[in-house]
Amino acid sequence: ENCQVQRTASKQAEDLKLIISHFSQQTEIDAKKIIVAGQSFGGFTALALAKDTVPGVQLVLNFSGGVRFNDCNWEAALEKGAAKLGEGAQTPSVWFYGANDSIFPLATMKKVYASYNNPKAEWVEFGEFRGDAHGMFGSIEGFNTIWWPVLEKKLKAMGWPSQIVNAEFNRKVAQASGYAAADEFEKLPTYAVKACKDKYQSFIAT
Repeated sequence: ENCQVQRTASKQAEDLKLIISHFSQQTEIDAKKIIVAGQSFGGFTALALAKDTVPGVQLVLNFSGGVRFNDCNWEAALEKGAAKLGEGAQTPSVWFYGANDSIFPLATMKKVYASYNNPKAEWVEFGEFRGDAHGMFGSIEGFNTIWWPVLEKKLKAMGWPSQIVNAEFNRKVAQASGYAAADEFEKLPTYAVKACKDKYQSFIAT
């Protein structure tokens, strides 16, 4: 919206509020212990949510958050928007940014964080990550080595669960299906033409 960063993110945050309101009514959810996390534009939207006091939301995680527009000075717009969002924000937030982010350069985002200027915000800088730090959040490596250790520490400090509490969600070992092994070529369908069978055997062999 013509570099109206704060307004754009705040409009998206209204959708988050509706989602939170809906799930807060579900009996299996503890509506007093909600964490909102977002990556890229979702991360900046999460910061817009932190601007308001949303019932149950205790923490916001911003992973490489931001928004870029092509028709204006998006860097200055982000700083201005962050300043508006940080003003009076009561929900704590954690900002994760890497040194080789292809979308939001680290130097720029440090200025954005400084503009947010809120004592409840925490900056986490994790250096270079693979080929592009912007995708750190979506990797198991990023989870294990960067953001889960930070979040786990906060959860423990808040007295919230940080360990598995329901074993049914444990990763289960796959059971044998009983189907033929991939290299049991003699069990290929009899109706399959020879050319297809040969191609399949060649594929398995490589």
